Amino acid sequence: MTNFPAVTKYSGDDTVDQDEHRQLLEDGNAATKELLGGGAEEELTIAAGALPAPTVAAVRIRGQGAAADTLDTIPTTNQPDGRYLLLRAGNVLEPITLTEGGSPGLSLLYGGDDHELNAVDQSVLVQNQGGSWQEISRHGREKLHVVGSAGEPAFLNSWTGGAVYGLKFFKDTDNIVHVAGHVQNVNPESNGISILNMPLGWRPPPPGSIASWDFFCWDQTESAIQFVRITSTNGLMQFVRIGGTTDDNTFIGMSFTYPANED
Repeated sequence: MTNFPAVTKYSGDDTVDQDEHRQLLEDGNAATKELLGGGAEEELTIAAGALPAPTVAAVRIRGQGAAADTLDTIPTTNQPDGRYLLLRAGNVLEPITLTEGGSPGLSLLYGGDDHELNAVDQSVLVQNQGGSWQEISRHGREKLHVVGSAGEPAFLNSWTGGAVYGLKFFKDTDNIVHVAGHVQNVNPESNGISILNMPLGWRPPPPGSIASWDFFCWDQTESAIQFVRITSTNGLMQFVRIGGTTDDNTFIGMSFTYPANED
């Protein structure tokens, strides 16, 4: 039978009594109100990779000249130890890349991997810990990466995106990569031909002794299930035919997820 703690205790190992617990709840509520600030949000423009000292607990960041920029330094002035700071991108067209290395710098959840704030509904919560900022959580999702568009991975070997949807991917706040869309190839033989290289940060981890990950896809030309294969080491995505015949116009649809490699 379970031995419940005494009335004034909240667990067998906890020395917090009811009054102290009530104060903790009040402090938590105050912090929440402080973060929300009744809608108060400071807009700051990056200068040489750094923000001016924030004066409120929620900041909307803009790049220099209303452009994309990198942020690695946030002064801790007016931000006591333990203070939370909510960071948002200033505009969906102005991606802000959070990176480590400044002073006082940022420590990101996934180590040295840069993180881009590039959606107006995306935010990062950091905490002042001894004069530097530690990322606590991420909210929202990054923008969709459209393969073949400017600044994104290019199609290889005559592969193109489907006329209606194309091929897109993104990484969510749980570090899971989502891939979905259509691709086609007019070459007579498309089996085993590389489609694209997934970039670093969006590649799957090595699955033990196996060097690649296989995912089902739908071959509309053959009305058959085939495979898409991604090699962990270089991010190479390939179409693998397991049935049907060689086509001169392969059209496939895919939708799958996998964990991003954190090494």
